[in-house]
Amino acid sequence: MGSIRVSVSPGLREACRGAVQGSGDVPGAVLAAAEGAGAWLGVPEVRWLQEHLPPDVHVHELLRGCEVCLPGLQVPQRDPQLEARVLRLRAEQAAREYRAMTRNVDSAGPHQYHRDDSLAYQMKQINRQLIAVFQFVVSVAAGFAFGFVGVELMVGQLEFGFRLLLGVMCALVIALAEMYFLAKKLNEDLAPPPAPVKQHSE
Repeated sequence: MGSIRVSVSPGLREACRGAVQGSGDVPGAVLAAAEGAGAWLGVPEVRWLQEHLPPDVHVHELLRGCEVCLPGLQVPQRDPQLEARVLRLRAEQAAREYRAMTRNVDSAGPHQYHRDDSLAYQMKQINRQLIAVFQFVVSVAAGFAFGFVGVELMVGQLEFGFRLLLGVMCALVIALAEMYFLAKKLNEDLAPPPAPVKQHSE
């Protein structure tokens, strides 16, 4: 890596000529600048010059107007294994985002065959729904019959209005229970199966 350098201005060159006189350990760059051959001074040469200048001469005044050359930034090369892992993680993240966006889209084309499209499957679903409706009607009717007739057979003669009220109450309770179980079953049939979780091995 390079170091910081400053260009040699006329004033700085004159200071170098005065500092090299009577000095034995003169750096090569300072000696070259004093002789007019050097064009740049490094940080060690500037420090040496500051130590050998007269007290009334200040280095910051000599450096005024000089061009400063900064070392270039050297970016270290990334580890190939780390770069490959970053690329793989980016690809996996992109694949997950793509699957999330196209989760409800048929990726196999509009002509893909589904089991739900067959006539047998549709008829089976219709039969299941008809059976569920029939069971609902039978359960409600049985509840009404129990409240309207069954209670009278157990406890004796009752008024017609009270028997009708008992039948409606029993039928309403059974209807609410049947609707709850029907809604629960319908929700289970319409809910999509959970997607399998894929584990990525390092």
